[in-house]
Amino acid sequence: MADPWNYAELEELIARCEYREWKLRVEPRLHGGMLVIRLKDTDNYNPEQQTIVHHTFPLPPAPNMKGRWQRWLFEQILLVERHEACEQFMVDGKMPFDPHAHDSPYTIREAG
Repeated sequence: MADPWNYAELEELIARCEYREWKLRVEPRLHGGMLVIRLKDTDNYNPEQQTIVHHTFPLPPAPNMKGRWQRWLFEQILLVERHEACEQFMVDGKMPFDPHAHDSPYTIREAG
């Protein structure tokens, strides 16, 4: 039986992958792992400063993903882009879709 937490295929893909200046890595955890997407960006709450942000996503069991990691990885990147777009989109100096204003930082909802 294949080890459900063996992420060699994903790690090999990440080693070949480039997206912006973002850093991608797999962090092993007890009973699974996490994808970590690290990026440096302007702090929207303090625009004079840069900040380092880590987005983390739980990894599905590896046997279920054989040959499908590329699509899954790209979709996680799109979730981070959605989150960052919600932070960058301003109307009258406010974030109408502040991703921190509700329980899901990757869902687009009007703040307030």
